[in-house]
Amino acid sequence: FPYYLKKFLVQMIAAISRTAFYYADQISPVCEFNARWELRNGAERDRIRVIYNGVDPVSFSPRRVSRPSAPTVVSVARIDPLKDLETLLRVADLVRQHIPSVQFLHYGPVADREYDKTVKALHRDLNLGNTVKFMGTTDNPAEAYNQADVVLLTSISEAFPYSVVESLMCGKPVVSTDVGGVKEALEGVGLLARPKDIEGLADATLRLLNLDAPARQELEAACRDRALNRFTIDAALEGYRRTYVTLAEAYRRERAAGRIPEPQPVLQPQLTVVPETPEVETVVPTVDERQDVIIVDQGLSAPAEQISEEVERQRMMPPEELEVVTDSDIAGYAPEDDAGITTPTSPVIEPEQDFEVRELQPAVGVSLDSDDPRERIAAFEAAYRRGGPELSNVVRKLLSDPDPEIRRRAIAPSVTAEALPRTESIHLLSQVLSSDPDPTVRSAAAAALATVLAREES
Repeated sequence: FPYYLKKFLVQMIAAISRTAFYYADQISPVCEFNARWELRNGAERDRIRVIYNGVDPVSFSPRRVSRPSAPTVVSVARIDPLKDLETLLRVADLVRQHIPSVQFLHYGPVADREYDKTVKALHRDLNLGNTVKFMGTTDNPAEAYNQADVVLLTSISEAFPYSVVESLMCGKPVVSTDVGGVKEALEGVGLLARPKDIEGLADATLRLLNLDAPARQELEAACRDRALNRFTIDAALEGYRRTYVTLAEAYRRERAAGRIPEPQPVLQPQLTVVPETPEVETVVPTVDERQDVIIVDQGLSAPAEQISEEVERQRMMPPEELEVVTDSDIAGYAPEDDAGITTPTSPVIEPEQDFEVRELQPAVGVSLDSDDPRERIAAFEAAYRRGGPELSNVVRKLLSDPDPEIRRRAIAPSVTAEALPRTESIHLLSQVLSSDPDPTVRSAAAAALATVLAREES
C-alpha cells in the first residue's frame, strides 16, 4: 500500500476503535501490551480487563515423538513478511557455525507467495541445504513443538501469539523477538532479543541449545508450570464467563433501580400490499398540469411542493421512524399506449416536450447558510443532483456544520464514493477521521472510506 493509503487505513481503524471503546462496558485485550495501545486510542483504564489466550493442556503436553538426533530448533509461523523468516535463516546460518549438526524445522503455510520466493532464494544463497527444512502446514502442532530443543520466533509484530504459549505448554523453552505481549508470556522461562537482531537471537538460541541435561529438564518443567498457571483454556473461558456474569448482574441491578427502561419489542417493517385494480381509461394531464402533480395513486394527488417537503422531512428522520413505501405507493403518468390506456410508472418526459421538472429543486432562497437545518439539507441535495465542481465545495462547507446529522449526510458513501473524485474523497474523509468531535460522524467517515477503497479494488 502507498503511504497515504496506510495512513488513512490506520485512521479509519482508530476511529472505529474509539467508537467501540466509547460504547463498551468492558474491553478485554489478550495482553497488557494491547491494553496500552487501547488506552492510547481512547479506552478508559477502568473498563479494561486483560484475558490471556489459553490452550488445552491435554492436547499440548510434553511427549516423546520421532525427531532428529541432532540439536533441533523449531519455528511455527505462516510464511509472511511479519514473521521475518529472513532473520530466521540468518540466525540458522550463525548457529550452524557453532553447531554444524543443528537442524531448523519450519512449519507453516505460505501466506505471501512473493515473500515465499524471497525466503527460498535466501535459503539457496546462504547454502543452508538440510540445515533448514520447510515442513509445510501441520495439523498436529503439538508434535512439531515436541520435536524441538528450542522454539524460535522471529516476528517483527505480534499481539499474544499462540505459538509461544503452546510451546510452553509442551515444556519447550522459547527464544523470541521482544514484540507484543511475548515478554508477558515468557517471564522467567525464555529469552528475548530485539526484532531483526540476528546476533542476539543466535546467541540466545545457542545458550539454550548448550544447556546440560539437568538444567534443560528444570527449564522445561518451569515452562510447563508457567503455562499451567497462567495460560490454560479453562482460565481463559473462566475470564469470559466472569465478564458476562458481572455485566449481566450490573444490568439487572440498574434495571431494578429503574435506571434502564424496559426493553421494547423490535417491530419488523411490513410492506404495504396494494391490491391490483382493473385498468381504466385515464385522462393524460397536459404539460402544465404535470408540473403541479407528480404523484397519482388511485385518484389521489399532491402538489409537487408538498411532496418535496415530505421527502426532505423524511431525510431528516432516523431510520427507525421512516415509513416503508413500496413501488406501488408512488407512480406517475406514462403516455397512452395503442389502446388509449395509461399505466402507472415513474414520471416520463417525452423528448419532444420542452419543459423543466422543477418539483425537486429547492425553494428560492434556500442556502447552505440558512439557520434551518432542513433548508441546508435541501441546498446540499440540490448541489448533489447537479454534481460538478461545486459539489466538493458544498461538502467541505457542510463538514463544519454544527449539526452532526448534516455532517454525516455530507460524507455518505453515495456522495464520497460516487459523486466525488476518489483522491478528493479520501482526503476529505481522512480530515473527518482525524478531527471531527462526534464519534458517530467519525464512524460514518470510516464506513464511507471503506466503500471508496472497495470501489477501487473491485
